[in-house]
Amino acid sequence: MIEIHPLALLLPEMPPKQYESFKADIRERGLLEPIKVVDVGGRRFIVDGRHRERVCRELKIEPKTEVLPSDTDVLAVIKSANLERRHLNESQRAMYAARLESYRWGANQYTTKEMPRGMSRSEAARHAGSHVRTVARARVVLDCGTPELIKAVETGALVVSLAESCTQLPAKTQRSIGTAKDPAMAARTALLEAKRSETRSQIESIRARQAKPVHGKYDVLVFDPPWPSEMWMERLTRNRSNGDSGYGQHAFPTMQCDQIEQFIQQFIPQHAAENCHIFIWVTEGFFREALRIIEGVEGVSLGRPLQWVWKKDGGPKPPGLPVYNAEFIIYACKGSPKFIDGPNFKTCFEAKRRGLSVKPDEFYDMIRAHTAGRRLDVFNRRKIEGFDGWGLESPNMYVEGSRAMRGDENVDAEVAP
Repeated sequence: MIEIHPLALLLPEMPPKQYESFKADIRERGLLEPIKVVDVGGRRFIVDGRHRERVCRELKIEPKTEVLPSDTDVLAVIKSANLERRHLNESQRAMYAARLESYRWGANQYTTKEMPRGMSRSEAARHAGSHVRTVARARVVLDCGTPELIKAVETGALVVSLAESCTQLPAKTQRSIGTAKDPAMAARTALLEAKRSETRSQIESIRARQAKPVHGKYDVLVFDPPWPSEMWMERLTRNRSNGDSGYGQHAFPTMQCDQIEQFIQQFIPQHAAENCHIFIWVTEGFFREALRIIEGVEGVSLGRPLQWVWKKDGGPKPPGLPVYNAEFIIYACKGSPKFIDGPNFKTCFEAKRRGLSVKPDEFYDMIRAHTAGRRLDVFNRRKIEGFDGWGLESPNMYVEGSRAMRGDENVDAEVAP
């Protein structure tokens, strides 16, 4: 048995099915191309043809060899024989480059001449025909992945970007992904479940809070209710083969429509000023429900709805329906509040999406410009200039460790006059 040159071992082995086909071809036609070796101090090392040598051993065929000159550029031969002839995908090339980057260079018993003192990541990526970022991902897989996960990438069954994400999973899960019949599907399923588990933990942490009481009356109320949109997301999920809706998962507790109704119909009478602007965010799936809820609040009149169009962005697309690329704000009022510079207050505006359920700064800029007095953002999750915030995720507006009421039947216990 001829030893394999260490540089040749940096390349992935031929996948089992491809190897069996290759072996059958040699059995039928014989070995047509010799195995290329270099002689180093009286020892021979294969630089091209390790699979041919293996087939010859298994079929008990005398291998043909070609001894290369002692000053052969081994790396150049390996590149020509493998990167330029084998059909390696981007991930396989990146794994080779990552191994090449960490290879301990220098003259030793395996070299025919002194090699470079090192190879940078960019040089390794260029040599392998890969990209620096992809090589960086491959390095993470090699450092943090199990042998099974690494092998799945090197055989071409799993892309390196997906494998990099899987390195955050437990070793047992990584092994099951690497040995699965379809590693890519197994990886997506495991990552999705891990994300769901993380989200569930985050939601329970939020539920364990108690929102602080609201004091006084407000001239502007903005509601961003946690509509039960997970039902709608589930419908999208069922129509995707990888089990992911593609639009993330709510990382905050939601409420049922009857709970939102009870909350709003109690909150507005307690905290709306005599003349108060009221804005309620709602998706198209709950538009009619939101209208019904606000119409049930005594002393409140409906106005024209506003529309936020997602600028240069797509949106969810349920089967057989158009793409939803907008979100709505129902406007209502108590008494007779006035807008500042009303003619320039538009009912439709464009803004980019900045994350799941994150409302655009352009909306709050518009409300600040056209309203006066005290403003409150209800179900708030971040600090907004010119607005007080209230909610289980609003900065400095909740207490850890108490049983939260969001999503509980006793919603009114959150509100204090």
